[in-house]
Amino acid sequence: MFSLWYRGLSLAQAVLFGGLIAITSILLMVWRSARCKQLDPQDAQRHLRNFYLSFIERMVAIIGLLILGFGPLALEPTGLLTGFVVGQVALILAGFFDRKK
Repeated sequence: MFSLWYRGLSLAQAVLFGGLIAITSILLMVWRSARCKQLDPQDAQRHLRNFYLSFIERMVAIIGLLILGFGPLALEPTGLLTGFVVGQVALILAGFFDRKK
């Protein structure tokens, strides 16, 4: 809301899009993690393949969405990266506080 007042709608849109990129990454990780829980716990090779596949999926999604934001959508770079970084930091903090329970 502050960015909407201070820099205008374009910055707010960029921050929101950056946050949506982070959320997309998180959702892909949660989805892949749920699918891995269905696998045989003794099949380490398959778990490792799924780990690598999850990493590749997330990186392709993040890079693709960042390119979309910087290129065709022409969003403000600082806002886009700020929204993405804040979303990723929120993921790290959520994991940290979840382990404290």
